[in-house]
Amino acid sequence: EQDSALSKGEPVFIEDMMKDPNVQYPEDARKEGIVSMLSIPIKCRTDIIGILRLYHNETWILHEEDLDSLCVLTELLGLVIENNGLKNFLGQVTLALESLPLRMLKGL
Repeated sequence: EQDSALSKGEPVFIEDMMKDPNVQYPEDARKEGIVSMLSIPIKCRTDIIGILRLYHNETWILHEEDLDSLCVLTELLGLVIENNGLKNFLGQVTLALESLPLRMLKGL
């Protein structure tokens, strides 16, 4: 979908799932009790690595300050995910180095 947070790379807010023409399954949203939805991409540098999606069971009036705070949160989530990925990578490199014969580690 071209209007999604994933494709746009920016937050997408749907105030009323039943009235928005971009909602694919409005009746399913109604059955689940979803009235409003906010999607914010989680980015790692310039790449989108996930989506934070918030659902509300009433029409939600989204204030700019709330959106700004949630965008800061998703930026931090992106940093945490990247940091954990780097830690995992370094752990694998450490294990690989520990398995090398000592003669191969000279000069490192």
